[in-house]
Amino acid sequence: MRQLAERVPAFGSMGNPDGGWRGSGMKNSQPVQNVVTSAGISILHNQHVTLPVADGHVELVGLGDLWGHEFLPQRAFPSEPATANPRIVLSHNPDTKDLLANRPWDLMLSGHTHGGQVVLPLVGSPWAPVTDTRDLHGLEPWHGRQIHLTAGVGNATGVRLNCPPEVVLLELTGTGNPT
Repeated sequence: MRQLAERVPAFGSMGNPDGGWRGSGMKNSQPVQNVVTSAGISILHNQHVTLPVADGHVELVGLGDLWGHEFLPQRAFPSEPATANPRIVLSHNPDTKDLLANRPWDLMLSGHTHGGQVVLPLVGSPWAPVTDTRDLHGLEPWHGRQIHLTAGVGNATGVRLNCPPEVVLLELTGTGNPT
């Protein structure tokens, strides 16, 4: 992680395996935040930041985990009115999209689903850990916005079937179409 952070600005947010959730074994996500930040990565834990980019700015909003009861959008989103800057939300659990429906954002980056982890032919992913199981992987439109769900590299049970692990590189362009 340190090598990445030494080359480019690096940001992250916490998810249920990082603490606060009954299955994590930790009271909250602070110990994991400490490890990640010691590698030079900025954790946006119910915080936002505006970053300069080539032709303007982009806003990042990072949220705490929904299952760990650390999800506080009232703290994370800027209190001032929305700007014309693109706003990217880092939220581990994509079910938070419904809780953020009335907030201004353009793209949500999420994981949590592991892409379904076990994908059965003709059945799909019967054990996906989300309420909305329609989209578990990839870039999907949602009410005029975009959500990208990564299958990630982890798993909850030690098993992945028809769902290989992945690390994703998204290139955002000024056209409004992530590629």
